Amino acid sequence: MLKILFKALVNSSAIYLASNLVEGFTFSGDFAILAAIGLALSIFQSFIYPVIKILAFPLVMLSLGFFGFAVNMIVLWVLAQYVPGLSVEGILPLIWGTIILSTVGLLFSWL
Repeated sequence: MLKILFKALVNSSAIYLASNLVEGFTFSGDFAILAAIGLALSIFQSFIYPVIKILAFPLVMLSLGFFGFAVNMIVLWVLAQYVPGLSVEGILPLIWGTIILSTVGLLFSWL
């Protein structure tokens, strides 16, 4: 449980960082919405993403890992569609936002 809450904090921070660094990737909600986004991402990363990785292993191998990145982009895009206050305007902000989320997640996964 503590690990999921730590991931939620990291994901929330990454969303906030991406909204400050990437033009077209905006977050205009309050802290509660930011925490909910981080919690949704951490639950996805903890429970659903491992199943997708196992099922899509051949695609990940054929694409040299790009398919895993594409899954993260799709999840971020779906969140932006359904969460008020989170907006992604175009494919480039989505790519850069996903890169920032993945990089921050990778850096904090070592803790």
